[in-house]
Amino acid sequence: MSQGGIYIPGQGHLPSVGTPDDLLKKVLSYFRSCHKDELETEPMLRPYTLSGLALALKVNRNTLIMYSRDEKRKDFQTIMAYARARIEAFAEEQLYTNKNTSGIALSLKNNFGWRDQVTIKPERPENEIKLVNENMTDEQSFQLYMDVINTTHANKALEDESGDD
Repeated sequence: MSQGGIYIPGQGHLPSVGTPDDLLKKVLSYFRSCHKDELETEPMLRPYTLSGLALALKVNRNTLIMYSRDEKRKDFQTIMAYARARIEAFAEEQLYTNKNTSGIALSLKNNFGWRDQVTIKPERPENEIKLVNENMTDEQSFQLYMDVINTTHANKALEDESGDD
């Protein structure tokens, strides 16, 4: 059962939500309430947010998130997946239309699992890179080959030793 606005997964309905049909009606009502008109064609009065949806459903944001992950209530989970997808799509669209996107990006990261992707290129000084080239003698090419083989075997031995712990 729900206790003080906190939802316990798999146990009853969210406070003030009722049946899946009731939940769907309240979710759609929330989206309509964000617009100046019922058809959602007029400009928005306020953006779609998870906190706004939670407020409309009379629960806290964490309860809403827990509720959308509850595997035992697939009927409610499907409705919440739709609501979350609609809010996420709205937020993403705002990244392309707003000048100040830091708050939108923060919401996408915290509410929808988005992340910044960082690419790190390893840098090697030129003197560390050994290449076989046409100016090498056969002996030098062979020695370079043996150095690579010995390094590979040494690294493999170190990995094997550390794996025996």
